Order: sequence, then C-alpha cells, then structure tokens
Amino acid sequence: MTSMVNYSKDIVDLLPELHVCCLRIENLHDRVDVTDSVNENIVFAKQTIDKLQTESAIDSISHWRRAYRKAGIEPTKFRMAAESLLRRLRKQGNLPETLHPLVLICNALSVKHCLPIAVLDTDEINGNLWVSYTKGGERYLDFNGNEILMPSNEVSFIDEKNNAHARKWSHKQSGLSVVRNSTQNAIIIIEALSPLQNNESLPVIEELKSLIDKYWPGSIAECSIRHSNMLISNY
Repeated sequence: MTSMVNYSKDIVDLLPELHVCCLRIENLHDRVDVTDSVNENIVFAKQTIDKLQTESAIDSISHWRRAYRKAGIEPTKFRMAAESLLRRLRKQGNLPETLHPLVLICNALSVKHCLPIAVLDTDEINGNLWVSYTKGGERYLDFNGNEILMPSNEVSFIDEKNNAHARKWSHKQSGLSVVRNSTQNAIIIIEALSPLQNNESLPVIEELKSLIDKYWPGSIAECSIRHSNMLISNY
C-alpha cells in the first residue's frame, strides 16, 4: 500500500506554485448511493460552463494548460483530467455513471472546482508514488488489459516496482490501479496550482472530507497538504 506521493525536482522547478492534497482511505465499499451529492455538484459545474461557454475560459484550466506545455504535453491533444470531464459535461450533459461511488464523487467535485482529482486503489500500488518524467520502460496497463512499455520523458505516476499509473500526467489512468467495486483502500490526489499560505486549505478538500465522512464514516486514515519543495523526492 502506498504511503507517500512525491514529485521530482524537475516537475517542482517547472511549477513552484504546485501544492498537493492526499487523502488515504481505508475500509472502502460500494454499498452507498451518492446520486444526490453528485448531481448537486454537477449542477454547479454546468452553471459555470453555461456562463463561460468553454473550458479554456476557466482560470484553473488555463493554468493547467500552461503547466502541461511547460512539461512537454500538448494540452488540447492530451487533456488534463478535469478538462476532459468538463468537455464531456458540456458536449454530452453528463459524466460517466457506472463507476465506484467514490470515483463518482471525485469526478463531480473535479468539474465543480476544475481541478484534477485522481483516485487510485492503493493495494495495486507498490510502495510510494513519484510524479516524474519516465526513464523509459516503465509498465503501463491500459483498460483493455494490454501492457505498454512507457517511452522516456513522459510525466506519469510511478511506483517502486516501475509501474506507471497514468499517461501524460493526469490524461489517462492505468487500468492496474483503477478503483473497482472490490477496492477496500484508496488514495485521492488533488493537484492545484494556485498559491496557498501556511495552514490554508482549498474548499474542495473540506467538501471531499465531508462527503467521505457522510458515506464512509471513519474511513479517512490520513490527510496531508504539501507545497512545492516539500513534495520533492528523487525517483
């Protein structure tokens, strides 16, 4: 089970304003109905989209597009996770529905706050995670069960057994650590680029903690917020 999410110095040097919240959750199950909470947040997101008409007009999306370019990722070809969800919401009017309740909640909060929120099954992660450029040869499992050897210099979430848990940063998750109905332990990773002061939080974090306490009381094992240089560890 993973205990820490670290970032390479290369990534932090590119984005000194980066800060990351991690929530570890234990004793998870899928026997809850989160429909009302999900719909409430989706309604808020739709109001933002209706007002601005396009995802690129949202400040946090434009910040992440610039960050992706800095990291060598074409942001309109490989969209950041929250932008992909917002784009689907604008075009189709809904989000994916046949997912684990925790993922449904995180997706709804992701479009409401326009931030990437990753949810991973920690029992499928070997040791700690690093958000880093790949060295080449890391193993990525797609959703069809095919193993792909990663090229070098692509941003991914990489564990201690050389498994890559994402493509193009938050563009596409690995099928290895996707949260399923059988998942019991998970980690939620929220990445943000707006500066925070010491002990300051983000509204999305408090909302997420409140919803987790509502549907899975007592399941939050740990919550941490780390800023820029506090994130650095060599991969």
